[in-house]
Amino acid sequence: MKNFTLVIFFLLGQYFILEAQIPDFDKLGSKVKQAIVFSEKALFNASFEKAIKKIELSKFENKDSFSDEHKIALLLQKIRIEGYRNILFLVRSNPEERINSLLPLLPAANKLENEELKAKYLLALASTYRTIGKRDSSQILENEAMHLLQQSQNHEALANLKANQISRRHNGHLAKGEKEQILALISSYQEEINYSARHSKFAQAYNTRHLAQIHRRQTLNYEESLRLFKISLALREEIGFKPFIPASYSSLGDVYIKMEAYDLAIQAYLKSAKLAHKISFARYESYPYLQIGDLYFQQGEMKKARAFYKKAMKKAQKNGFSSGLEEASEKIKKTM
Repeated sequence: MKNFTLVIFFLLGQYFILEAQIPDFDKLGSKVKQAIVFSEKALFNASFEKAIKKIELSKFENKDSFSDEHKIALLLQKIRIEGYRNILFLVRSNPEERINSLLPLLPAANKLENEELKAKYLLALASTYRTIGKRDSSQILENEAMHLLQQSQNHEALANLKANQISRRHNGHLAKGEKEQILALISSYQEEINYSARHSKFAQAYNTRHLAQIHRRQTLNYEESLRLFKISLALREEIGFKPFIPASYSSLGDVYIKMEAYDLAIQAYLKSAKLAHKISFARYESYPYLQIGDLYFQQGEMKKARAFYKKAMKKAQKNGFSSGLEEASEKIKKTM
């Protein structure tokens, strides 16, 4: 599951920059903003199709006062929704398609007086360039966006962007197995947590979770890891952002196993699986059952282990989760 974890980590970094930055408009724009707000509420509930329907261009583009500014705002919200949906449903995004939708609006975006919306557009384009390897172009756009956010003193958006930046560095080191470089990020994460605690609960939850991962994987300070995971989970539940709450419960289970608190681990995994099922989060419909199966396998309870591996296999089959299906199949064989 390691490679898939890295993919999830990377994708989260790609879409986190677009968190909940809803611009202000006048006239028709008030209806556009209202549609985005309703869309955001549906996204928080992991109702992705409903979220997209709320912002369909056809509802607005034939209106006399519909502008490129409105179109940009709706497109960015659509990209944001699709990004989270793709992560949950294991759907590969199409960066070329995204570029083709963003680039025609670049001249209009450059003329925007709404600095917040312009910065958000630049970040979306930067993220897309980064996914296809155009790192220099991506960095130029990101720097321009950061300058706009600093000028307007948009601390919430800055906190989100800075969280994205540190997570990308973390992800790069994690992919290369660079433990020392990851450990060097601890102080940076602590600084970002302090900053985001004042300006963005999204970023605070995001940064806190990643620092918890460092303590779980690198420092092996499980007590601190557990404390941070609980803080991140509490923030996510307070915000009400359902798409990633299952992952938070599974992370608690991972730490409880390290601490040999097996009953608490099972409770956390079962909670994760239940919540993942409600929103069809493909990976976390399978992963918790695999973990519980491993726990019983290590205790020599093969019948119980096999039962949970079979549950994981069933979920993986339903979701087309090939790596989860393969892993479950191999584990079942070991219990025979």
